[in-house]
Amino acid sequence: MRRQFKGIAVFLILVLTVGSSAFGIQRRAARWSVVEGYGGAASPLGTYDNIAGIPFVDQLDQPIEVDAEDVYDPGYYFGFNIGQMRNGHLLMNLGFRYTKANLDDGLEFSVDRPKIGLYDLELNLNWNFIDLQYSPWTPYVGLGFHGGLVRQNYRDFADEYETTMDLGLNFGADVKVWTSSDSRSFVTLSSTNSWTFLASDERPRSLNIGGGLKYFFKL
Repeated sequence: MRRQFKGIAVFLILVLTVGSSAFGIQRRAARWSVVEGYGGAASPLGTYDNIAGIPFVDQLDQPIEVDAEDVYDPGYYFGFNIGQMRNGHLLMNLGFRYTKANLDDGLEFSVDRPKIGLYDLELNLNWNFIDLQYSPWTPYVGLGFHGGLVRQNYRDFADEYETTMDLGLNFGADVKVWTSSDSRSFVTLSSTNSWTFLASDERPRSLNIGGGLKYFFKL
C-alpha cells in the first residue's frame, strides 16, 4: 500500500513540475483551451483479496486472492475535463469522473449486497504526437491520476466510503470533425482509453475503453 501511494505521489510531483515547465517554455507558442466530455466501458483487471472490506478465504479460512472476472462484471464510466494544450502537443487537464463497478452475480453476501461507485477528481498529462492545428488527427499517450471516494451503498445499512487513488496509462487518438471558419476553434472525436496499473487496495482496477468529444478554442 505504501509503495502504491509513493508511486502516485511521485507522479503528481512530476506532473506539476513537468507541466509547469513545459507550459512556460514558449510564451508565444499556440495555446488552446480544451473542454472535454467522455464515457465508456470499464473491464475489470487484476486479482483481489477482499470486496467491500470482506476478505476472501478458502475452506480452511485462509486468505486467498480471486481473479477480477470472478469479482466484478464490466461497468461503465463518464466524466468531463477542462484544460490547456501548449505548443501543439502537451495537453494537461483536470476534471471529474464517475465509475460504476458491477459485482459478479456469483458473489454471495451474508448481509446486503452493496452497490459500488467511484467519485474521483482526475488529472491527466497527455502528449499528442501530431499538432492538431495542422493535422486532421493525432494519436496520443499519457498518464492519468484519479483520487476520490469509493461509495458502498447498502439497502438496509448506512453507506460506507473509502478514500482511494490510482494511476493509469492513457492512450487513444483525436480526429477533427469540425473547424470554425476563422480556425480559432475546432472539435475532435476522441477515443478515451486507459489502463490502471497502480491502485490502492480498496479500488477496482480496470481497462477502460471509451470515447468523447473535445472542444479546442483560443481565447
